[in-house]
Amino acid sequence: MTPAISAREWRRVLVLALALAALTSIPYVLGWLRSDATHIYSGATLDLMDYNSYLAKMQQGAAGQWRFTITYTSEEHAGGFVYPFYLLLGHIAGWTGLSLPLVYQLARLLCALGMVAAIYRLMAALLAAPAWRWIACLLACAGGGLGWLQLLIAPTAVGGISPIDFWLMDGFPYFSALTFPHFTAAVALMALALAGFLALLRATRASALAGAALCMFSLTLIHPFGGGLTFLIAGLYGALALAQRRTNLRRALPAGLALALPAAPILGYDAWLFSTQPAFRAWAAQNITLSPPPGHYLASYGLLLALAVAGLTWALPQRGPLWLAGAWLLAVALLVYAPTNLQRRFLEGVMVPLGALATVGATLLLRRIRARAWRRRAWLLLVALTWPSNLALTAGVSAAALARSPSLFYPGDLIAAVDWVGANAGPETVVFSALETGNLIPARTGRRVYLGHWIETQDYARKREEVSAFFAGALTEAAQRALLRAGHITHVFHGPAERALGGFEPARAAYLEPAFCAGDVVLYRVREP
Repeated sequence: MTPAISAREWRRVLVLALALAALTSIPYVLGWLRSDATHIYSGATLDLMDYNSYLAKMQQGAAGQWRFTITYTSEEHAGGFVYPFYLLLGHIAGWTGLSLPLVYQLARLLCALGMVAAIYRLMAALLAAPAWRWIACLLACAGGGLGWLQLLIAPTAVGGISPIDFWLMDGFPYFSALTFPHFTAAVALMALALAGFLALLRATRASALAGAALCMFSLTLIHPFGGGLTFLIAGLYGALALAQRRTNLRRALPAGLALALPAAPILGYDAWLFSTQPAFRAWAAQNITLSPPPGHYLASYGLLLALAVAGLTWALPQRGPLWLAGAWLLAVALLVYAPTNLQRRFLEGVMVPLGALATVGATLLLRRIRARAWRRRAWLLLVALTWPSNLALTAGVSAAALARSPSLFYPGDLIAAVDWVGANAGPETVVFSALETGNLIPARTGRRVYLGHWIETQDYARKREEVSAFFAGALTEAAQRALLRAGHITHVFHGPAERALGGFEPARAAYLEPAFCAGDVVLYRVREP
């Protein structure tokens, strides 16, 4: 039976979702307002490199493609059926005539709203009391870590690792809502798939089976490792429920198959693609997202984790659905230091079980305060302690937008030259440029580059050294020609980022001819190198 959620509860959830969407939109609004002909807003708040990579994928969708190819590398390769989320957004932009950044923002807002509703739906399956559901949802969706306190007590040393509150985007739903819509979509689908799994353990119904399977299929398409994590969580909880005889095999088997069958083909295909195809295999080898030392996790999640342990101590004898939250934390604990390149990725959505169990733990501890007014103040203090990192994050990127930070804005001349590539250069184009320029070109034009992304560029380290040596003027003309020939380069970009690498003067190179000029940015066409 589906847990009852009153209309009043949903109204509060809607207010929270709208507040989250509005607060995370402030930096974007400021960025667009500060944009002009000479300072063009990128459309990002943080991690401009990955933001551009998602727009590059949308470019392919807008061009009518469903098979993804890597435009951040110059090597010819067969595409793969991956990244359907951003390809679909690109198709939507093509169908509607809306710009890619606008479609991206609409997706960010809609996925954030859906995430809040989905998390509350799971909280209703875990917690019976509406007050507990509300606090748990508030902690999960709007809460952050104690990284702000860590910075106040012991500021990060030069070269050190800053608190994860300020860079681990998929570790906090608020941070995800501020940046990338596929993160919030994945968390929403995880919550719905697990809520459906709980319902199936109580009663097998065709509608519930279809719903859980659809959520799992969509989740694994968007974030394959999120699908694997969800299945592990469900497997751990299902095994416990069977051992305690809170369900039976006739219910548990269809529930497990509803999650496993939609995910298995996708996981199998991705494993084949990223292990056998050279361009994608190179991508997988460079996609290293290891966990920081455990102290960094404890410093940020420590408060909620301590309360969650207290809540789990209460939940264990109850043998209820709240054990699912414990299974989630156990799965994360097993994976964040497992021998894979994706360790910290498995923190996606971890604030959900932390929020649920911490709410129970805090309730038990605060019951010792007899005065209701003081108990309410204690609750407010607990929630308030989880907000400063998110508020500081929003304020910081908003200030960067107001100041037209170079990390968020591009010079107008640079954009003019890049747009010329999109309008005049054919699909066979490969542009040679500095990393920063190469990161932008596929996002605005869909054209390929030699160097542009630390994961997606094949042999990234070698190519970055080659680009630096080229623009520093450290190569002989014969070596320059050989490099351009080997990379199938059709155009060479020369703007601020390239000049910063050294003294190469392309106007003196006999194998280059100017194709477009805007201010101090010149795009050269490569003659036969």
